[in-house]
Amino acid sequence: MNNLQIVIPQPWWYPGNHGQGHAYGKQRAENGDIFTFFGLTWQAGTFQNNTRFTDPDYYGRWQYANSGNHVLDTLPTGVDPDFFQVINYALKQKNGGVSDPATVFAIGAAIIDQYDTDDLHDSNTTGSDTGNTITIIDYLNHTNPLSYAYGVELMSFDDPNQDLDRPPFAPNPTVAWGWPAPCPGPNPCTPFLNRRFENVGEFGYAHNPLSPSAVGTLDFAVSASDHDTPLLDFFTYNTAGNRAGILNLNTRNGPVLASIIRGAWKHDLGTENVPNPATDLVLQNEALDAAQAIVQETTSSDPARGPVLTRADVGRLAAAATNKLVADGFWTSPVPQEKKQTMARALAEAGQARTWNLMIDVIAQTGNYVPGTPDLTDPTKFIVQGEKRYWLHIALDRDDGTVLGSQLEEVFE
Repeated sequence: MNNLQIVIPQPWWYPGNHGQGHAYGKQRAENGDIFTFFGLTWQAGTFQNNTRFTDPDYYGRWQYANSGNHVLDTLPTGVDPDFFQVINYALKQKNGGVSDPATVFAIGAAIIDQYDTDDLHDSNTTGSDTGNTITIIDYLNHTNPLSYAYGVELMSFDDPNQDLDRPPFAPNPTVAWGWPAPCPGPNPCTPFLNRRFENVGEFGYAHNPLSPSAVGTLDFAVSASDHDTPLLDFFTYNTAGNRAGILNLNTRNGPVLASIIRGAWKHDLGTENVPNPATDLVLQNEALDAAQAIVQETTSSDPARGPVLTRADVGRLAAAATNKLVADGFWTSPVPQEKKQTMARALAEAGQARTWNLMIDVIAQTGNYVPGTPDLTDPTKFIVQGEKRYWLHIALDRDDGTVLGSQLEEVFE
């Protein structure tokens, strides 16, 4: 995920053009990492007068430039797949092996837009020509400019009315999200983070043009019908080999799950709508209720439920927790989309399903039997004179049972 930092937009005053053509990508084509990690190269805009709203090439844009065997559906040999190849592969997991390049690049552009902190002022704030920081990607090698992929975002630092200066070819959040008017009904407008992600679950804030959801975002809070949750299994915020605080999502210890869910934001602090900390944090009783629902889900014998196999199943857990919170009166239905995905944001980065963790409680006792004891299996005849206690922790690979690690801990009471 953190590779996204190399496509942060450059401020409007550099290298000129007052943000027209975005001046997009802090490193732009000069940094080979953008091509390595994203398969993108920079194409300068034409900036021709009076063509801003008629020529898609007026704006600077990215071009997906991978060639040869480096295409979406053929993973490269000997090198890591790029950002869009991973998205493509993930979406195909629950879509019958089919993906659409337009959707792949639209989702990728939306993820970049959510992350890119447009408060870096890729705009001429002293005049009416605001430019904008929307990501534009030519993914057909200029064979059809009208099929460019456009990200979807608001510019949090300026008058929302000036966002109308966006390319007319780009999706307009005024239509998709009702901005700047108050978001109607129980499904409020999807927040625009305009900041760096803090966990992979926050990918759920990104626009998905094919989403069946009314708010049109990636959905990490539904079960069998969901095509988006495999993204959770292919991206991570932290690549450290050894990490503290990771839990198995199949744990039966509800309070452990509750401790992770407790305090998660139901509505993000960095969005246009100011949250209320007193109500927008998951409360203790809510966390315990959600954790109980998750344990019930992973221990169910129902073929459609049962244990979590990958992080992609986090969406199923989030749906189960949401349903129980509504049924028990903690949340009111219909639940806003951002609120539904609270559990996914809390659990996706801190949970895993690959390792099964066991704890063996070992108690060793010394002593003697009462004289004349006829049966040495009778524990009531054994007098304990000394005792030692150990907890043996073992981590097993879920797939083949390999012991990945063990730790013996002496217990003092």
